[in-house]
Amino acid sequence: MEGMETMCCNILIVEDNLGDFLLVESILNEVYPDSTITHNKTISEASQSLSHVFFDAILLDLTLPDSNGMSSISQIVKAASNTPVIVLTGYEDKDFGIKTLSMGVSDYLLKDELTVSIILKSISYSIERNKIAGRLIESEEKYRELFQLSPIAKWVYDLETQKILNVNIAAVRQYGYTIDEFLGMNVSKLCPENERCLENNIYNQISEIGFITGTYKHKLKNGNLISVNIQSIEMNFEGKKARIVLATDITEDLINKEKVIKSNQRLVSAQEIGQLGYWEIDMITHAIFWSDEVYKIIGIEKTNPGLTYDEFYEMVHPDDKTVFDKRIKESLAGISQADIEYRIICPDSTVKYLYHRSELVKNNLGVPIKCEGVIQDITERRNYIKAIQDQNLKLQDIAWIQSHVVRAPLTRLMGLVSLLKNPNNLEFNQTELLDQVSKSANEVDQIIREIVKNAEQINIQTNKNES
Repeated sequence: MEGMETMCCNILIVEDNLGDFLLVESILNEVYPDSTITHNKTISEASQSLSHVFFDAILLDLTLPDSNGMSSISQIVKAASNTPVIVLTGYEDKDFGIKTLSMGVSDYLLKDELTVSIILKSISYSIERNKIAGRLIESEEKYRELFQLSPIAKWVYDLETQKILNVNIAAVRQYGYTIDEFLGMNVSKLCPENERCLENNIYNQISEIGFITGTYKHKLKNGNLISVNIQSIEMNFEGKKARIVLATDITEDLINKEKVIKSNQRLVSAQEIGQLGYWEIDMITHAIFWSDEVYKIIGIEKTNPGLTYDEFYEMVHPDDKTVFDKRIKESLAGISQADIEYRIICPDSTVKYLYHRSELVKNNLGVPIKCEGVIQDITERRNYIKAIQDQNLKLQDIAWIQSHVVRAPLTRLMGLVSLLKNPNNLEFNQTELLDQVSKSANEVDQIIREIVKNAEQINIQTNKNES
């Protein structure tokens, strides 16, 4: 990627789902083309690999055959020593994500949100943070330069008295205290009341070499609270047993992740209201994604692995398969956008009308990377249009009756009235003429009744369709 330096990395992916692994592998190959990628499907395999191979980073799925959730994290963090662990999760739970960070995880990423830039940033930052911590362990001589020039807030505190012994400029900018104020401060002052602090949690996370990490709430000088990712290790500072702390402000990251979650929730609600589903085909791995609303529209339960394209194609109405297949292939080939209406036969044998639109997405080099589209249930709209068409036909019948059937008795009435007005008429007496007038009037009345009856039936049918 432009503006980012690529590295040669040795990366371990612990993932039992082949589709998810291939997706992550394809992204990693784009980000780190010269890297070595090892694939393990279980915690046991991963532990074995970690026992004799050094990895720059570990990507961990939380649901594995021999372990899941927090148990997987605990085992991998323990086996990985100081190697950064990045969790790949489907959980859209802010508190869960923070909890994983407090267990020693470098970062947690939502599988549905994975992109090249997110993977690159997460791995690069995790490796860089790990390298910084490693340098601090390897050489105290490099400490002062790294300490003061680092953009990450850092301080050193006495393990016995918990007094802050040294602090860098980044911490001054982040927390708002002056250097003198920091040096006269107990480290616990940074921790809000009723919030767990680093020193209170230290013995639960400390490893053999004294390296710990976690996410905590800290209080600024102005009273505002921020979320920080803490990395800390024991050291000897001017003859005192101390601990150096790196505090990265992740407040904005957490807020942005929360916004993404809420945005996704709103998107799901919008899809439900509009009966609009989203789908996507990865042109590299050929993996296909269907949103939950697609499953609702077509009337099947979401499964793992999900619905295949062939399974969806089988649901397309036989009379629509040829056109559907032709337009989809044109869309995948980049010839044109697919913009079609077609029918599907649901598992319960109901027929639904769907509107489908899709387009091919290419990268900066013009290479297709995915095809994405939407599916909307337009059955109600099509039924409503059909009802209107039927109503129009009935209205046309009524119009024909008015213009043709009524005309004959009306013409007779007009002729009879003309005869009655003629004083010289000797051929017909008035009684006969009035009888004919009455007969024609009754005929017109009957026709009008039929028109009214047909109109009422149209109104009844319209009301049924609207309800």
